[in-house]
Amino acid sequence: MLYRFFLKPFLLLFPIVLFACHSIEDKSIKNNHLDIAQIVTKIVNGKLFLDENKQTDTLFFLKNGFYNNSWPHHTPKFKLVFIENNSRSRMFNIGPGFPHDARQRLSIVKFSHRNDTCTVAILENGSNLFYDAKLLYKNKEWRLIEEQVRVGGRAEKFEFENEKWYKNWKQKINKQ
Repeated sequence: MLYRFFLKPFLLLFPIVLFACHSIEDKSIKNNHLDIAQIVTKIVNGKLFLDENKQTDTLFFLKNGFYNNSWPHHTPKFKLVFIENNSRSRMFNIGPGFPHDARQRLSIVKFSHRNDTCTVAILENGSNLFYDAKLLYKNKEWRLIEEQVRVGGRAEKFEFENEKWYKNWKQKINKQ
């Protein structure tokens, strides 16, 4: 009898407590615009990123779902410029005989956040390099704790091949 008396309120109260704890955790720092800006700044100031981009002074970020107006326009090393996200700005620099864009064009392709840890993958669109980073939120600041640079796979077909600008460019090359 006493068992039923305590069990019913517990069963009703337990899901409410679980839901409340989960929503408090989600509100803390998840996808906060300022956190995303701080995370990106930490990554581009990381040792491996700086080693790979010694000759670069401007980074061009594609405006995707992670972009917002609170992003910085410069870091101590780089000027940050935000460009439209389209097939031309995502184009790989394939090699001789193909269109070429020498700008350092970056896209955030993965952003996962759990509790006080964040993992991010940034793609350099021209060279198909991926910058992977793991960050930890400690003392109200994001800290870069792990970084890696890797080469992406080879594409069989490029998304711009059926677009008008590419077909026109290809016709000009073929005529020459």
